[in-house]
Amino acid sequence: MNSDKIAIISEGIEALEGVAIIEPFAVLDGLIQGTISISLESKILSFGVTILPHYPFQFHEMETIRFMNPELLDYPHVNRDGSICVHTPHNADLRSKIFYDVSSLKQWMLKYYVSKEIDNHYEHILISESTVNKRKQCYLFTDTDYAFKKGDFGLARYALMAEGVHNKMVIDTYIIQQFKIQNKHFANCKWSTPYQQLPYQEGVYIFVGEAPVHHRRFIVENWIDLERSVTQDFLKFLDSIKKNNSYKKKGITSVPFFVGYNIPSGEVHWQCAVVEVNNFPNYAEKGENGSFIGRLCDKPVSWVQTKNCSYHHFFGRGALHPDITEKKILIIGIGAIGSIISETFVRGGCKDISLIDYDIKEPENVCRSQYQFISGLNSKVSDLKKKLIEISPFVKVSIMPEFMDAVKAFIGHMPEQIKLALEEYDFILDCSADSDVIYILDSLQLAPQVLSFSITNHAKDLVCAANPDLYNWTQQTFEKLREENDHLYHPIGCWHPTFRASYNDINTLVQYAIKHINHTVTLEKSLRSFHLSTDYTGGFTIKLDQY
Repeated sequence: MNSDKIAIISEGIEALEGVAIIEPFAVLDGLIQGTISISLESKILSFGVTILPHYPFQFHEMETIRFMNPELLDYPHVNRDGSICVHTPHNADLRSKIFYDVSSLKQWMLKYYVSKEIDNHYEHILISESTVNKRKQCYLFTDTDYAFKKGDFGLARYALMAEGVHNKMVIDTYIIQQFKIQNKHFANCKWSTPYQQLPYQEGVYIFVGEAPVHHRRFIVENWIDLERSVTQDFLKFLDSIKKNNSYKKKGITSVPFFVGYNIPSGEVHWQCAVVEVNNFPNYAEKGENGSFIGRLCDKPVSWVQTKNCSYHHFFGRGALHPDITEKKILIIGIGAIGSIISETFVRGGCKDISLIDYDIKEPENVCRSQYQFISGLNSKVSDLKKKLIEISPFVKVSIMPEFMDAVKAFIGHMPEQIKLALEEYDFILDCSADSDVIYILDSLQLAPQVLSFSITNHAKDLVCAANPDLYNWTQQTFEKLREENDHLYHPIGCWHPTFRASYNDINTLVQYAIKHINHTVTLEKSLRSFHLSTDYTGGFTIKLDQY
């Protein structure tokens, strides 16, 4: 089998113009290996080739063929081991796949080696990840409002956020909460309050301005290579921490050492080395004039993972329109519809959401809403708030379980005060299915955008009323859609019947509605009342009618 595979690979390579096999392919240590050369515009490069058994398929979303030349480390898209980063489309045919892969290598050589092009997008520097007590560590950070300057140093607060496992290895995830700027003021990472309030410890940081690298994108691996980037003031500071023994007194065995620098976009990026408390990387050396000079040791740096989780990176793969995410949003009623909208808005990047619902989350609420069974009986607002905060570290969630009770009680005496309170919001989304609430919101003639959502039995229709004329339009629309109540679901006991519909039924219509609302906002058009109707004739379809 391997001999056939080697023959096809060799034939495919030799058929390519300017490509030759220098060392024939053979199986070594279970891998197909050989050496090729590529000649382009009078320049020649050789590459060691290693092919995994999975080839032509990927392994864990990675290509299973590697082209290596350690002398090319100064060029873009070259890994620390000298392998070239090439990505080609899926192709199950071995002959076609080798053609595409080697052709892609030729394109890399032409673009970066021959033409010496530089990409516009930034490549983050690469680290060799270390473990700490047989565990991995990762530190997450965000933007701050402080403009770091070269030479800034001090203490940084960080907190353990979670413990996970990947490939049978424990991963401790930490967040950086704050940088103390030389004991003068603080630069807070822009997490929401619950994340800032996690119990913290303190590490050390230094801002060096430029990335501490060799060969343009590989992080330095020895402490002595960082010495040129730090000041004597910082080394004195590090020495004072070393002598203080405060970490030892607290039983702490290792400390994060954050190294910050600017990247071309203007953002600040942080790398993290882990330092053993009993083995700090600095020492003092006596100079010619008798004074002591701070130095860094000649020993390896233990780098661990860091990730920039600033808002625009966290939601970089997709978010709702800023005219939604940047607004203050009130959601009244967080049953099936309200909880789905709440979670979708938070996953879409919304930053300020208030929840109103007097009700308790029961076990039977779980199957078609965003709640979880494991939290047991709990107030809906508290339960959902906890989940939303766990989803996004950037959302502020306020809860007002009895707000609408107070509104109903005092609307006849304090309408102006109630109106003022509601007009603090930019969007008011009523998901209560309560005609009293719709009536009150409509009668107040509120300035914010108000949308009221309702759904029919079996989720055949979703109705969304937009102000003005919320109440009359909703009543008239449902009068047309009214069905027999015999098919409603009656829970055990003396309860009001509720509509029948699965999570999939409800979520399909709610997500369609959110998509329509986001699209309308993106087009800078006014939101109007609309009706989604479903039809199973010839397959499932959703029809949108606007009014």
